[in-house]
Amino acid sequence: MTKLTDGACAIDIGDNEILFIGAIPAKKNSKEIVRWRLLPSKRYREWHSLITSSLWEMHPIDIDWPLHMEIDFIVGDRHRRDLDNAVSSIQDTLVDVGYLTDDNCSILKKLTVTNLWYIRNLYLTRVKFTPYTISSYNSTEDHKDKTIDELVHIAHHLFN
Repeated sequence: MTKLTDGACAIDIGDNEILFIGAIPAKKNSKEIVRWRLLPSKRYREWHSLITSSLWEMHPIDIDWPLHMEIDFIVGDRHRRDLDNAVSSIQDTLVDVGYLTDDNCSILKKLTVTNLWYIRNLYLTRVKFTPYTISSYNSTEDHKDKTIDELVHIAHHLFN
């Protein structure tokens, strides 16, 4: 998998989870001027187009209840990056396609972002939605290891 947007897509892996395949470019830090307008970079626009078409095929639902969004990244290079830029790209795209009615704090009550590990040339991002409740705040970390194993298992089947 290259770092560019070639082959970028989103896959519904069940249990309110979406797996993004490919590197996620920043929307806000890479702008260009096109016909006197400031637009996101060409790389972001290409990624956004590929991802939104994948998401539309999943028949998105309009989530408008308080939720906990977990985002786990596996990156394929050792470059330093600001994960908040990738999170913003994901959230904006989910709003654009209609998965979320909005990405403000009335909908996203809790956001957990984890940079799991580096696996050379593999770019995977898991986004999981769960209803937000006060009791969900006290979740254990036991499920994280299982999630990592499941992601690696999925990745091996996709790329081998």
